[in-house]
Amino acid sequence: IKPKLIKSIEIEFIKRLDGESHKEGKNYLSLEIAKKVTEKFLDFEIAYLTESLRNNNPLVILESEKVYRYKLKINNKEFNIRGTVDRVDTLGETLRIVDYKTGKVTSPEVSFDNWDDFCNKTTKAKAFQILLYAYLYLKNNPKYLDIRVIAGDFSFKNIREGLLTVNKKEGTKKNILDINKDVLKEIEDQIVKVISKILSEDFVQTEDEKACKWCDYRVVCNK
Repeated sequence: IKPKLIKSIEIEFIKRLDGESHKEGKNYLSLEIAKKVTEKFLDFEIAYLTESLRNNNPLVILESEKVYRYKLKINNKEFNIRGTVDRVDTLGETLRIVDYKTGKVTSPEVSFDNWDDFCNKTTKAKAFQILLYAYLYLKNNPKYLDIRVIAGDFSFKNIREGLLTVNKKEGTKKNILDINKDVLKEIEDQIVKVISKILSEDFVQTEDEKACKWCDYRVVCNK
């Protein structure tokens, strides 16, 4: 099905151009990059599936692009926490919560030392995001807490590294974070801290202007 998938990207891309040409300039480059990145990812998945079947460790995709919600009460106010989980699969006996990233992700970005890093360090945003998705998924599907659950990013720019799992420092080592009931409580505590911080502290413009590029509020902020 790989050729059909690549072709479908071109069809959907052309639809969104609304009459603009896709055969030259920035549009042509964007389309070709999208097709190449997808092809590399599919090749990776094919090789990974072949290897997992050879080792009797089947990979099964359970869900894709599904929106999850969970309500949290903070300071007597109810907040609807929402997120779109790119992919949930099982690899053997392990459930994996997966986020796709078109940009580059490095291992340090999805590793952390202390839980408060998520509230205090902007460099841990990717790790916090995927843990938030894991939190939402497991709050809606608590039956999976009986098995091993991990979370991580697939980075299309360095796909050869495979799933970049969230790791936590334990002593001198960094280990893959197994998401259980205790970890869910830690994640919830951090969500509460972040929202409480937003509610109680004055807004300060970021010094990192890269963060402004995709911000929904950049027009209001005027950064």
